[in-house]
Amino acid sequence: MDTPVPWRAGLLTILFIAALARLWHIDAWPYVLFDEADYATAAVKYLAGQAFVMNHPPLVPLQFAALAWLAGASADQRFPAALLPYGNFPFALMRAATAVAGTLLVLLVSLLARDITGSPAVGLLAGFFAALDNALVIYARLILPDTWLLLYGTAGWWCFFKKDTAADHRGWNTWLSCAGIFFGLAISVKATGLFFPAVAFLYAAWRARTHGRHDISQVAKRVLLVPFLVALTVTLIHWLLLDATGPVVLVGSNTPHYVFTIVRDNNPLLPKHPALARLAQLLAETALSYLYTISGHLAGSQHSAASAWWMWPFMHKPMKLLAHRPAGETASALVVIGNPAVWLGGLAALIFTLWQRYQRRPQLFPGADFLLFSYGLYMAVMAFLPGPMFLYHYFPALILMIILLAAVLVRLPLITTPHRLAFLALVLAGFLYIAPYTYGLSMEVYWTPRLPFIHPPIG
Repeated sequence: MDTPVPWRAGLLTILFIAALARLWHIDAWPYVLFDEADYATAAVKYLAGQAFVMNHPPLVPLQFAALAWLAGASADQRFPAALLPYGNFPFALMRAATAVAGTLLVLLVSLLARDITGSPAVGLLAGFFAALDNALVIYARLILPDTWLLLYGTAGWWCFFKKDTAADHRGWNTWLSCAGIFFGLAISVKATGLFFPAVAFLYAAWRARTHGRHDISQVAKRVLLVPFLVALTVTLIHWLLLDATGPVVLVGSNTPHYVFTIVRDNNPLLPKHPALARLAQLLAETALSYLYTISGHLAGSQHSAASAWWMWPFMHKPMKLLAHRPAGETASALVVIGNPAVWLGGLAALIFTLWQRYQRRPQLFPGADFLLFSYGLYMAVMAFLPGPMFLYHYFPALILMIILLAAVLVRLPLITTPHRLAFLALVLAGFLYIAPYTYGLSMEVYWTPRLPFIHPPIG
């Protein structure tokens, strides 16, 4: 499996499976699902040139707006709430774009796993697990930002590790700069994207201390400064595309509208410095929106779909996106829930690797410490936030756990090829078992699991 030809053939097969799982019947549900209302509305606001503020950075709305423009979407469409019909809005194209991003994410998970552990076999297994994880699949079929966040963040990590294979210092700097650009794109999707460059920098600092390296200042410039400049550039593009002189329209933001009125009515730079005043106004409005978003996560408010961080590895509270039963037809539902074999197997691999390191044994595989440190840091940060959190917040940690699972299956001497093949079959069975909830198939399919908050059937 470690030879080039099986690696390429295996990777292409996995990517085909990933694309099929994410693109199959992509237009099956022509309704606004969950927070798609915010991103579809933001795309339309760009077409109308109407200034708006969101509770997340603007990169993904910009991407969806470009697709809506290419598809000839109308600028007067509105999506004020979930479960409304899309009508002639190009929702399938936008969901398909996310599906392509989800397929590329599988590619990057494979490459990252291979380069961290030094094993193509680990890369192929990790890619297979990511391709058939139901939670990653369903989120890659929605007009939402989380798949894009994982794509850019994982790409940044891959470039970060790829720098160590560079033949010279110039190549080292090039890979590190690419990592910084991708980290900046991740931050431009969600503030959670800060986790990716933070982990890279902390890991580089640890290596500089323990291995006697002196390149930490260059790492800081490219992993911390470059992402900031990229995120600022994306924000400037967002501002330039909109007429900021008109009223601000809030899209998915919990910021009170009167806050922006106060900012506009008390701008000290007006009327003498209109250009500078406009820039200051935009900065203030954006900063206030992000501050209100952060305060929402710190305030401990509740949401019906929210779940605590310690519940995520066990999938204790899946997220119901839609429950549907037309008159005279069988019920169906779309639910965010992971592949049980991947999630529970990954949790077992995580516990085993932690126990091994606690026993002060050598790393079972290269990169184990990075994966454990990154997973622990992310979960510690999530545990600190008392506000409403959701199952999809676990996805960055899930990527790390998938790589851990693949590495343990390959590197642990007690696990043989028949064991690995049996686990692959278990992953496939787990995907098919949860598939009715991933694709909104009829609940009358005989293998459909009986989730307690879905059954008895929806009225």
